[in-house]
Amino acid sequence: MVLLKVKRDTYGGLRYLKHAVKYLEDGEKALYTGSFGVTPEPLEDTFAQMVAVRKYFGKVSGNPLMHFIISFDEKVVTLNQAIDSASQLTNFFSNEYQGVWCVHYKKRAGSYFHVHIVMNTVSFVNGKMYHSSASEIARFRDYAKCVLNSDVRWFFA
Repeated sequence: MVLLKVKRDTYGGLRYLKHAVKYLEDGEKALYTGSFGVTPEPLEDTFAQMVAVRKYFGKVSGNPLMHFIISFDEKVVTLNQAIDSASQLTNFFSNEYQGVWCVHYKKRAGSYFHVHIVMNTVSFVNGKMYHSSASEIARFRDYAKCVLNSDVRWFFA
């Protein structure tokens, strides 16, 4: 079974966004970094691009990000499988939001690979916020089920 952990934190503001983006480059676990709607490197530029969208739409307060952690099941056994799966999963958000993702290596839920997705909550298309309601998360979970061909359990952290 795939685990989808959903983290949202309205405290910390843009400092929290910067910290989350920086966490992705953890040298002990990070194996591959990708992005959607922003450049993935250097991560300082990624952060600046996300902040620019927030400022453009006048939304610099509130929840700055969604942090999804997807722990793959035993079907994902190679780095290439993890990268391909992560890339497909981020396609769910890429037409409307900015984000950066990283495949980490650490045993969780039967696989050695998991992916962190840090997503700007402000749409670059129309400035609307991603609210992470149960129905929105369920739509992503259903998409993940199809992409990964596995049962996906999600929970808020």
